Amino acid sequence: MSSPISGLLAELVLQRLEEAVAQTLGLTMWLHHVDDTFVVINNCEVERLHQRLNGVFPAIQLTREGAKSDILPFPEVVVQRLSDGNLATSVHRKDSNAEIILNYGSNHTAAHKRSCVRAIFHRAFRTEVVAMASTKQAREFLEAWPSETNSINRHVELDAHYEGLRARSTDLRPP
Repeated sequence: MSSPISGLLAELVLQRLEEAVAQTLGLTMWLHHVDDTFVVINNCEVERLHQRLNGVFPAIQLTREGAKSDILPFPEVVVQRLSDGNLATSVHRKDSNAEIILNYGSNHTAAHKRSCVRAIFHRAFRTEVVAMASTKQAREFLEAWPSETNSINRHVELDAHYEGLRARSTDLRPP
């Protein structure tokens, strides 16, 4: 999608789908993120829901992925049904994820650049598994990333090692 309104149009289509279908079936949960939708529904209703969704806009045919062994990946999250019926979540990264973030010297808007920082902070500090497993890696990415002086990673107190990373990355920044 290259148009600035593409995201808005996609959101409108998803909202229309939700209005047309979600209220008519017994959905326990309906969540969507960009073009992925997470639905909790009785197994006997899955096929009917899929047909209804594909019937709203015939030119748009949706695919579906069911849980395998009570595990279902959703963007950056794996949802697992536990034996007691509760749901547990953990971080899910596709194999193609190379931990590449937007170059701060690129021509992208400041809002897009800030959203990269927010996403990494969210992943590192609000997701229990990442906070336990790779906080150091997330911190190194943030601190090594050249940014403006008002960026959040310039206002965080750091250990000496990370202060050194910050100083080195600032020295390497293109003028």
